[in-house]
Amino acid sequence: MVYRDDVEALEARHRALEADLAERTRERDDVARLLVEAKERAAYESRMLAEALAGATRRKRQRTLIAGAIAAAAVIVGAAEYRATHRGADRTAELVARYAMFADEICRCTDMACTTRTTDKMTAWAAELAREDPLPSKIDEASMKRMTELAERFTRCMTAAMRSEANAESPTQ
Repeated sequence: MVYRDDVEALEARHRALEADLAERTRERDDVARLLVEAKERAAYESRMLAEALAGATRRKRQRTLIAGAIAAAAVIVGAAEYRATHRGADRTAELVARYAMFADEICRCTDMACTTRTTDKMTAWAAELAREDPLPSKIDEASMKRMTELAERFTRCMTAAMRSEANAESPTQ
């Protein structure tokens, strides 16, 4: 292209640079948008992974607590059964009352810390009973029925407390 003077040449060069700048600006803006999207996606994936891991940990803790409570209930029922035949019905009534106290206590729990404290206390008490008289025997039908009802109530209340805390911890979207 032949120019008549330097002014036309500079104007042409200026237009070319403006067009080039506009193209580069569009490219830069596109890359910036892609970068923001990629960062958001990575942050979202990190949050989902962390929530999944936290959920797995919470579920594992809940399963452990439930298993511990069931084991403690079994020890208590076994100890109550043994004591009923070896020490009389009055001792069985004491055991049933104590277990009812633990069931009432766990039903008042609304968080994991309370649930853990209560199951730890009950497990320690059950272990003490097992050390004192480890041999199981027979228990009367009414006491066995009451202990079974208490064990079911204990488990229901413990599960409800853990679920309410898990629901409180889960993010709302």
